[in-house]
Amino acid sequence: MGALVYFLLFLVVFVINTIIPKVDKKWLQRLMVIASAGILVCFIGFRFNVGTDYGAYLQRYQVVKNTSLEYATSQKTEPFVGMLYYGVSRIISNDYWIFFMYGILAIVPLYILNKKYRYKYLNYSILLYSLIFLPFSLNGARQGAAISLILLALVYLSDKNTRKAAVAFVLAVLFHRSAIIVMPHIIAYMLCKRKKWNYAKINLVLTIIVSCFILFCLNDFLIENSIDSNNYYSYISSNISANNISFSHFLHYLPMLIIAFIKSPKDKKESEAVLIGKNLIYSGLLYCIVGSSAQYLDRISLYFLAPSIIVLPMLFQNIKTNNRTVITGLILLYGLLFFVVESIILGWHEIIPYNTWFFGGNVV
Repeated sequence: MGALVYFLLFLVVFVINTIIPKVDKKWLQRLMVIASAGILVCFIGFRFNVGTDYGAYLQRYQVVKNTSLEYATSQKTEPFVGMLYYGVSRIISNDYWIFFMYGILAIVPLYILNKKYRYKYLNYSILLYSLIFLPFSLNGARQGAAISLILLALVYLSDKNTRKAAVAFVLAVLFHRSAIIVMPHIIAYMLCKRKKWNYAKINLVLTIIVSCFILFCLNDFLIENSIDSNNYYSYISSNISANNISFSHFLHYLPMLIIAFIKSPKDKKESEAVLIGKNLIYSGLLYCIVGSSAQYLDRISLYFLAPSIIVLPMLFQNIKTNNRTVITGLILLYGLLFFVVESIILGWHEIIPYNTWFFGGNVV
């Protein structure tokens, strides 16, 4: 019963998002978009003690709130986040506003990028995100925000809007510095487009090089260059060992390889968003394996796996054969099983049961 509230929420949002692209009146469509996104943001914002790191986020904010700005920027978080906490705490008295902020940062970019496609893929895009990535975002809120911002940056990049892509990318790094790992892949994409090189091959080689760097050089690099002088991530980097590599978590994402077998209609050229998204997903699968070499390190793979929430709908909704129904069903079944296995059976992220502070912390 603890998971029922999630399934009901996902179903309601899915129905609204299915109707949105069919609405002709712009004002009504905007209202429905705001309602759909608002439901998810409020669901994230009104939660109470839901998510493994929920208490840590609240405690860290309360510490920053009651100290100086200098102290706020020296805490175990990005300086920008510390300044944001400190600044807004002078305006808003309720401590729970930070969860609404992270809800907005995690959800709104997904609706913005779907607007580019006139909400054609919105229903399946948000549903896949909710089943596969939202549970993590309720735990690692800062990285969850960074993941959505990186995804928005990639869509802007595929649309040749480099200015907006740069803004979204910088914001992602400001909220979680691990997002910087996507930069080499973005540079490689831009270089390949300019030089007309084969991006798939270049990206694969780059992924292998970065993987080797993570396994054998990351810890020494951080120390020698004083990049992690405050030892924010030493508990990860100092424990990296190839002997720890495991394929168990990788298996959870293995079905994403279905994208390799879904072909766009013969009369349509594969879009730039699908091109960059597909290759980053392949990189994410490799980073998931490499990331198992140390606890929590595999979280870097989420930046690369997240494009699946837009790439998969773009691929299977453009199939004009009977296979479309079968593939759609298989992908949705995968998303459902992913949520059931990780969030219900294994109990990862500690999101069940759902509680809300709005009603005094009662279980819903």
